[in-house]
Amino acid sequence: SPFNKSKPKSIAYIVRTDSSLNRVIVGTVPIHNDDVPYLHDFSLTKSYAILFIYPIYQDIGGNFNNKGFMSQMIWKGNEGVPTKIYVFDVKKFDNIDKNDINSLNSEAIAYYEAPPMFSYHHFNAYEENNNIIVDLSAYDNADIVNSKHGFLYFENMKNPELRKLEVREGRCYRYSLPLPNEQSYYSNNPIKVTPQILTAIDLNGNEYTLELMRINPNYYTKKHRYSYSFTGFASPEKPYNGEYLDWGIVKLDHQLADQISTGVVSNSSSCIIWKEDNAYPTEPQFIPNPQGIDEDDGVVLVQVYDTNKQQTYLLVLDAKNMKEIARAYTNFKVPMTFHGDFIPHE
Repeated sequence: SPFNKSKPKSIAYIVRTDSSLNRVIVGTVPIHNDDVPYLHDFSLTKSYAILFIYPIYQDIGGNFNNKGFMSQMIWKGNEGVPTKIYVFDVKKFDNIDKNDINSLNSEAIAYYEAPPMFSYHHFNAYEENNNIIVDLSAYDNADIVNSKHGFLYFENMKNPELRKLEVREGRCYRYSLPLPNEQSYYSNNPIKVTPQILTAIDLNGNEYTLELMRINPNYYTKKHRYSYSFTGFASPEKPYNGEYLDWGIVKLDHQLADQISTGVVSNSSSCIIWKEDNAYPTEPQFIPNPQGIDEDDGVVLVQVYDTNKQQTYLLVLDAKNMKEIARAYTNFKVPMTFHGDFIPHE
């Protein structure tokens, strides 16, 4: 049971830090066995934190054998271990006297189980019609992590034949988590959920995988429509999907992808792709127009390596149509990076 009251072997915590750097535990998940889950990201709405625990676990002993901890992750999805999802009420910690905070219950208010999957990164989450909607980039297994053809292993990148076997990035999984009434809080019976897949597809029927995504930051915890992601397979029409040499940026229309998935529309494209020969982009950044009204009114900034000039440049794209506005060369090389941020000038 996820709410087993026996003493756990370990605990996973969600911690909130305020502007004064005070830390408050707003969510706890007891771990009652020796498995330490590998977690990379979680989601927030205006009122809730959502934690996914995938059936992939760290080999603690393997962390000390100099073989690298990623390749030694243990996948138990093929053993029937589900994905476990916990929802925490974090709004109740607002405007509470610090002396009373520790008396509040930090256990999950709802518990769900889904088919085995893995995700590095979440797009966003929001509340709608007494449901929590969570979009994330997900995989049916953990090959992207622990297989010998996982993400960006250096030896594979140097070998043209091994590049053909590179694991593709994830697809957008959408979870709709029904919020329980108070009578079902702390239930030992998980709510069973299955994700909907929002496919990035073009008019020719080519499907694109994606990772390292961003949305308009003004839409975090709100209902969003668009996202901007990296793909290493921007030419799916080529053999071996371009052998992981055709990198690009994917703009995904989540609303249209949802309509295509449910059969509301057909013969339509849910994405726009930016790509260029011999150009290697990294994680995009969406910068909203301060005077903009539309969600996709802004620019997308991307660091790109140009193999022809052997220089890195900053690419500026119109976020609506993904057309180039400008580029600025740096006169030097910058390695692939991700998880940066844009800090506006005050």
